[in-house]
Amino acid sequence: ILVDFVDRCGLHGKVVKFPRPDGPISKSILPILDGREKLKPSASQLLFLADAIDYGDDEPETLLIFDRHPQVESLVYGTRDNSQLSFLAAREMMSGVYWTFIFDRHPAKALSSVEDRRRKPRVFENRLEMMIEQLTRFAGLTALPGTYWINMDVNANKYENAISATLRRFIGAIISSGVLHRQLITRGVVENNDQAQNLIMDKFFEAEPEWDKIKAA
Repeated sequence: ILVDFVDRCGLHGKVVKFPRPDGPISKSILPILDGREKLKPSASQLLFLADAIDYGDDEPETLLIFDRHPQVESLVYGTRDNSQLSFLAAREMMSGVYWTFIFDRHPAKALSSVEDRRRKPRVFENRLEMMIEQLTRFAGLTALPGTYWINMDVNANKYENAISATLRRFIGAIISSGVLHRQLITRGVVENNDQAQNLIMDKFFEAEPEWDKIKAA
């Protein structure tokens, strides 16, 4: 949905999901995620980081949208020791400018959603206490430049279509960050911030009726 909105605005977007299911080291990563293999937390995060570093930046005209990024998550799921410095240093091996959007949910609601899924929970999704600790660590990342926190819990009784309300909050937060404005100007789609704002909001109102048609699976 975000890629569709980015494309509507005259940019070219692409989603990259980490860890990459078909990446060259996916056979080592997937058994760790489902609990079949165990590594020390920091060792696991270095493996995930290797997957991200291996991803080449050969699409300079594309706005890449990472679904989870190991460099950010290593600071949450790794151990709090000297390895944190290695996780931060790994950013220097990745090209491009990054903005991070943390989509927060109440830990109890997140755990309930995990339990409702058909697949087995991953190793970091098993206990409420674990999710509360992760929430605290993610909150700490907001001290880093270019990091935004958005709560995604929507009262289903208040909104006729909770999914549509969530999408409005999601897209609205990205618009408010100014990321799309800067990209539109940098790539020559518009000349200034006012033109970018008008274009983005026109596309936002154009997309809203389509979001209202989306129903929960």
